[in-house]
Order: sequence, then structure tokens, then C-alpha cells
Amino acid sequence: MAVFPTDVITDILGMLPVKALIRFRFVSKSWDSLIKDSNFAKLHLHSTFKINNDVKLILDSDTADDDDKAYSVDFDSLANLEQLPRPLKTGGGEFTSRIFGSCNGLLAVYHEGGGVALWNPSTRTCHYLPRLTIEDVVERDHDILGFEYDVIGDDYKVVQMKASGKPVMIYSLKTDTWKRIKDCPYQVPYGKRQDGAYLNGSLHWVGDEKDRYFGGRLVFGLDLGVEEFR
Repeated sequence: MAVFPTDVITDILGMLPVKALIRFRFVSKSWDSLIKDSNFAKLHLHSTFKINNDVKLILDSDTADDDDKAYSVDFDSLANLEQLPRPLKTGGGEFTSRIFGSCNGLLAVYHEGGGVALWNPSTRTCHYLPRLTIEDVVERDHDILGFEYDVIGDDYKVVQMKASGKPVMIYSLKTDTWKRIKDCPYQVPYGKRQDGAYLNGSLHWVGDEKDRYFGGRLVFGLDLGVEEFR
């Protein structure tokens, strides 16, 4: 039997849907190692976007009961509805679990009682972030979140801060650690829960200027490359 060059095998596998790749990991140790390699993941992602193959739309519910569910459907046809098992269960009560960000097939899920997880619904794999304890918290201050890919650092980052603008914590998937950065010079009004919107290398929120009785409403951003607000 002829042996195909590694680059040919890589090109072929790179055009297959994720479900097929999960099965093919068991063909051999070399295929398993190839499919799990981060460089192959980037190649497969680029191929998926290029041919518009296996692109899904995620439908999320935001409830505080045991019925908390998420679903996926084909992006173009809205067919093949599939329920997704959540990595963080609410367990009932007042706390809710929600998806607060998505990037390159990864979903960021937040639960007030269970922390944050990065979830790949295609492979059914989940990475739980180290639990974060934030000090200097204003009473009744709520969490403001964001998730995206830092192109400069080739790293996935999660941002968690309080509506008051302090403290601001950033999680790096590459190092699997949290760190505190300079406080945000803006604030988000209490009760206005919002998750960061990513554009041009920055996460953006709508907030107010601090220390001004009639502070103007504005859009502020956090540049993920230099980790500074603007």
C-alpha cells in the first residue's frame, strides 16, 4: 500500500468536518497527534472559513432553571437543530449560565456560581479557567465580560471586570493564568449587563465617563495586544 506524504494527508484532513476528524484521530497515533496539533487547528479553521463548511449558528437561552439549554443549527440553511450539553450547569436557583463570547469555534461560558469555561461544541471538549477571586469590589457591582483572540500574541483571552471599572482581570489561555491590569477609566451603569464586542483587535463596551455627574455616554475599547483602554 502506497504511503501518502504527510503534507498531502494534512491537506485532505484539513478539508473534512470536525465530526470526521474526531473519528479519524483513532486511525493511528500519528493522525491523532496531527489532528490535535495547534498548527493543524489553524489550517482547518482557515479552510472552514474559505469553503464555508460546517459553520454553525449557536442559539443560547438565558434562564435560571434546569431547562437552561443551547442549540446549534447550520448557518446557511438553519437546518439540523442539535441540542448542546452545557459545560456549566445552573443547577436551578437565581444564578444563570450564559455564553458571553465566541471566536474561531470556541465559546466562552460564564456561570456566577461556577466560573468561566472555554467550550468547543464541535469536539465536546471544555477547558475550565482557574477560579478568580476579585478584591476591591464595589457592593452590588456586577461582572462585565469579554472573550476574543489576540492576533499579536497568538493567544485567546478572557476579560472580567466590574461595572465600576475596577479591578480589571485578563486570562491568557497560553499561560493558563489571570493577571490584573490598570483599572478601566470608564464605567458601565449598574443593571446594564453587557458582554464585550470584538472589532479590529479590541473588545468594546458602552459606558459612561467617571467622576462626572452628567457624564457622557461613550463606546470604550480594550486593545488586547497592548492591554490598554481607549
